[in-house]
Amino acid sequence: MNMKLVPNLKGLLAKGHAMGLEIVETSVIQMPTEHNRVAVVRKTIRIEGKLYSGIGEAKSTNVDEIYSDTLISIAETRALVRALRWGTNTPDTAVEELKQSPASKKQSEYIMDLAKKKDVPVALREELATLYNAETEMFHTTARYASELIKRLKECPNDGMAA
Repeated sequence: MNMKLVPNLKGLLAKGHAMGLEIVETSVIQMPTEHNRVAVVRKTIRIEGKLYSGIGEAKSTNVDEIYSDTLISIAETRALVRALRWGTNTPDTAVEELKQSPASKKQSEYIMDLAKKKDVPVALREELATLYNAETEMFHTTARYASELIKRLKECPNDGMAA
């Protein structure tokens, strides 16, 4: 199972700031209510003198259950991510726009530890290199896919060098 790099908010923000990012406006278009658990937010940014807007939606069916009480925040994050994707010419869907959570720091550290101790096939080593961001020391993928990587790494034989 190959997976390409999934952009994330942290990387998009860094790219945006390098290009002169300014936040112009945040507007709540729809507040969630007891009977309609949907939040919609518009975020407008300026990069290199041009305005870019993104609309983010969050509802109980498109966010992880643990975030179901923070729909406005999730919608705002998604709006920002979408505006940043436009402004930085990043066409791929970011992890924050997906229902799945991003890979955690703990998962990233465990993947790195396993990769050092195991005899990892070249194809998997290349896949890990593509997903790893040295600046953040994180794997830019989903938590679910990080779990799959851990499983695949555990199946690799020890390289004989591990202590």
